[in-house]
Amino acid sequence: MSDNLAYDAAIEERQAEEKQKVLEVLRQNPIILYAVKQAGVSRATFYRWRKEDSVFLKASDEALQEGMECITDMSEAVLIKSIKEGKLPAVALWLRTHHPKYTNRVEIIDRSPASGQLTPGQEATVREALKLARIGKHYDEKKRSRTSQKHR
Repeated sequence: MSDNLAYDAAIEERQAEEKQKVLEVLRQNPIILYAVKQAGVSRATFYRWRKEDSVFLKASDEALQEGMECITDMSEAVLIKSIKEGKLPAVALWLRTHHPKYTNRVEIIDRSPASGQLTPGQEATVREALKLARIGKHYDEKKRSRTSQKHR
């Protein structure tokens, strides 16, 4: 019986060390495959731990978030360095994402009478424009939401 207890304790100790190693790596590099390889465990083991251990689930979510923030910080540092070096793609990216004047946008101008209703042709045009702008799903969801509210 004591052999089983010692064996179980050894397994728990090894798993705790492996879990810590995975968490340490994730804090620096939020790539699960990389973290589990560094810790010497499989992806399946990582996901099983997340499923069975709520403490590990929370800790791994936090480690992944911390790792994402670390990579974002490094990326922003490289981007700013590139801007200072006058690299146009970096300048363009910064302006597109930080200045409203340079953002990509879709502008829809309604010149129809103020009836509040679109004709089927107008609706198809708007849907196609939004689809091309990759926000058509959002528009369709809002329309369905408004339609369902009217019919209540």
